[in-house]
Amino acid sequence: MNRWDRRSFLKLGVAGAAGAALPAGAGLRPVEAPHRTLRKFRNPKPSLCGMCPARCGLIAFRDGDRVVQIEGNPGSPTNEGGLCARAFAELERLYDPERVLRPLRRVGPRGSGRWEPVSWDEALGRIAQAVGGRSVLHLSMDRFLVGDLQETLGWTDVLLDRDLPGRPGPRSDADLYGAPVLGPDLRRAETIYLVGAPLMDGRFRVPEVRSLVEARARGARVVLLAEAVGATGSVCEWVPVPPGASAWAALGMAKLLWDEGGVDREALRKSAPTVADALDEALAPYDAGRVAERTGITPERLRRLAMTFAGRRPSVAVAQPGTPEAAAAAVLNHLVGNVNRPGGIQTARGPYFSTPARPTRTPEEWWRSFLEGADAPLDLYLAAEANPAYDGPDPNAVSRALADPERVKLVVAVDTHLTETASMADLVLPLATAYECWDLVEGALPDGRPYLALQQPVTRPASEPDKLRDPTTEHLALFEPWPRPLGEARGIPDLILELARRAGERGLPPTVPAVLDERLRKSWGPGSFQALRRRGIWVAEEPKAPNPVQPPSLGRRLEAPAAEEGLLGRVTAPNVLPRTYANTRRNREIVPVGEVQVAAGAAERLGLRTGDTAVVRSGERHARFPVRVLRGLHPRAVVLPDGFGHRAGGKAATGQDPKVWWRHAGPGASARGVMPADGEPHPVELEPGEG
Repeated sequence: MNRWDRRSFLKLGVAGAAGAALPAGAGLRPVEAPHRTLRKFRNPKPSLCGMCPARCGLIAFRDGDRVVQIEGNPGSPTNEGGLCARAFAELERLYDPERVLRPLRRVGPRGSGRWEPVSWDEALGRIAQAVGGRSVLHLSMDRFLVGDLQETLGWTDVLLDRDLPGRPGPRSDADLYGAPVLGPDLRRAETIYLVGAPLMDGRFRVPEVRSLVEARARGARVVLLAEAVGATGSVCEWVPVPPGASAWAALGMAKLLWDEGGVDREALRKSAPTVADALDEALAPYDAGRVAERTGITPERLRRLAMTFAGRRPSVAVAQPGTPEAAAAAVLNHLVGNVNRPGGIQTARGPYFSTPARPTRTPEEWWRSFLEGADAPLDLYLAAEANPAYDGPDPNAVSRALADPERVKLVVAVDTHLTETASMADLVLPLATAYECWDLVEGALPDGRPYLALQQPVTRPASEPDKLRDPTTEHLALFEPWPRPLGEARGIPDLILELARRAGERGLPPTVPAVLDERLRKSWGPGSFQALRRRGIWVAEEPKAPNPVQPPSLGRRLEAPAAEEGLLGRVTAPNVLPRTYANTRRNREIVPVGEVQVAAGAAERLGLRTGDTAVVRSGERHARFPVRVLRGLHPRAVVLPDGFGHRAGGKAATGQDPKVWWRHAGPGASARGVMPADGEPHPVELEPGEG
């Protein structure tokens, strides 16, 4: 670590006087014996939400042995006290009566639904034997110790459904900027172009939403180039384009700036020589006339947008990582020279406190290759909070592959519920929720300040009789506070640590808290871990310089999608439905039915009205959806909802819960059964269907 890091963190309290330099304002003083009406303010403890890569800071309030309320941690610089509805789904999952709370072993063929209890020791022993062969670890997102112990365990592939910003990986856009992208500095930007990136829609990240709203409030110009106005378009200027055409609009603006002298070519040749050398040829197809035909944006308006972006700086173009739009946005960002400058794109501030996981392919790429037979059979597939049998590129094909012992010898699911993937497993291991286990999140804010955020158990300590009944309890720990998960659940870092120990890794501390304590003590002195536990987050006082960037190379990523005829469909997720947990009554009540969204003009031509049923076809796949007619949608756009159509995972997920008012709608149809949720538009056909 750099000296400034060590000097700043030492203020946390060397030799036991810890916590003094952590951000003020969290207000975590316990309230002694409050009135019952104030019970939500009792026994506050900081931790993190586990529902998305933003990992927002929160404070849990306890009453007796239960968490009764959560609020955003105002000391967290990422969410600044804000939480979205998904955070409450994690609290719902904590006490869900349908949770898996002990290890299970399959009885009968895969998918038969018959299970018997098994011990953790037996389950871990079986996994440890298989992990030495061809093995894949599939995670919902990166976790503490996965990267540190990746080489020890020898995973053939590590797959991450969602990447943490600034980490290496196939969706890091490192080829576009020379280092993994941390994110845009929206709060200091004067002009923000959202290129097919409606930041306030779908499974958004709270920090980006807060930054966007703040930028708009102080007068920044925000333009959304997308097929739907959505929530994002309500706070900015919406430029409607057909699905998949926003990359064309960005590249058309880039060509205008490049051809008409709106940028400093010499500066670009110094900062990104390979980009500058490729632009003449790469931008040739995107003249204003062709862009107008593809997008509907007139050449005059395209020129005004381009000149505003170049003339009203700092300006930044934002796109979803790993998409064609990301490459188009990167060209605009390079042209105005805003990489690692205030108000522009920021790259990684590593090295990190721990080693990040090193995925080489996205889960979609890996599964397509495996289903096509390009990858050899597996000895072990371990899905930790991942569910590709529901949300893989072809869920039915994934289910068939997992059911075949010749393709995968051992399937292990680590989850809170019997999901579609867990239903096909040989072993199901109970997963602890974010409120019950340890984890560490690290990163950097857009202004360059690194931070560490601690996820820690917030459940009340187990009672002394419970400890006496547990044979694993150490005698000295009988009367100490001892938070523990429900049942026999364990966190993913605990599982990784135990597998590494069985693989022969020597000298490992016995528990995840011991690993954290050892590393923090070694880096920043005694008391560091206790200070982090007290406040939940540490933020450096000084910014850290970004990693040195390599010359970016846009390569073939500058090719915008070809024009398609007819209606184009895309799968998007409602804001409130978390990807990692489907059995949520609270969030399904907000969005109880999965409706296909159709533009008013297209609906009129097809004779569809809101409330009708439509058959949506894409290739050989089709499904029925209720119709929602919208005016804030491009005439060629069809939007399908993600998160519905579950076949497993609990009664709320499958629409069988008798206590909910929307049970008549059932689970709905799965959009992923019609088309992949890859962010790309796909040709679709609509026709009226019977209700």
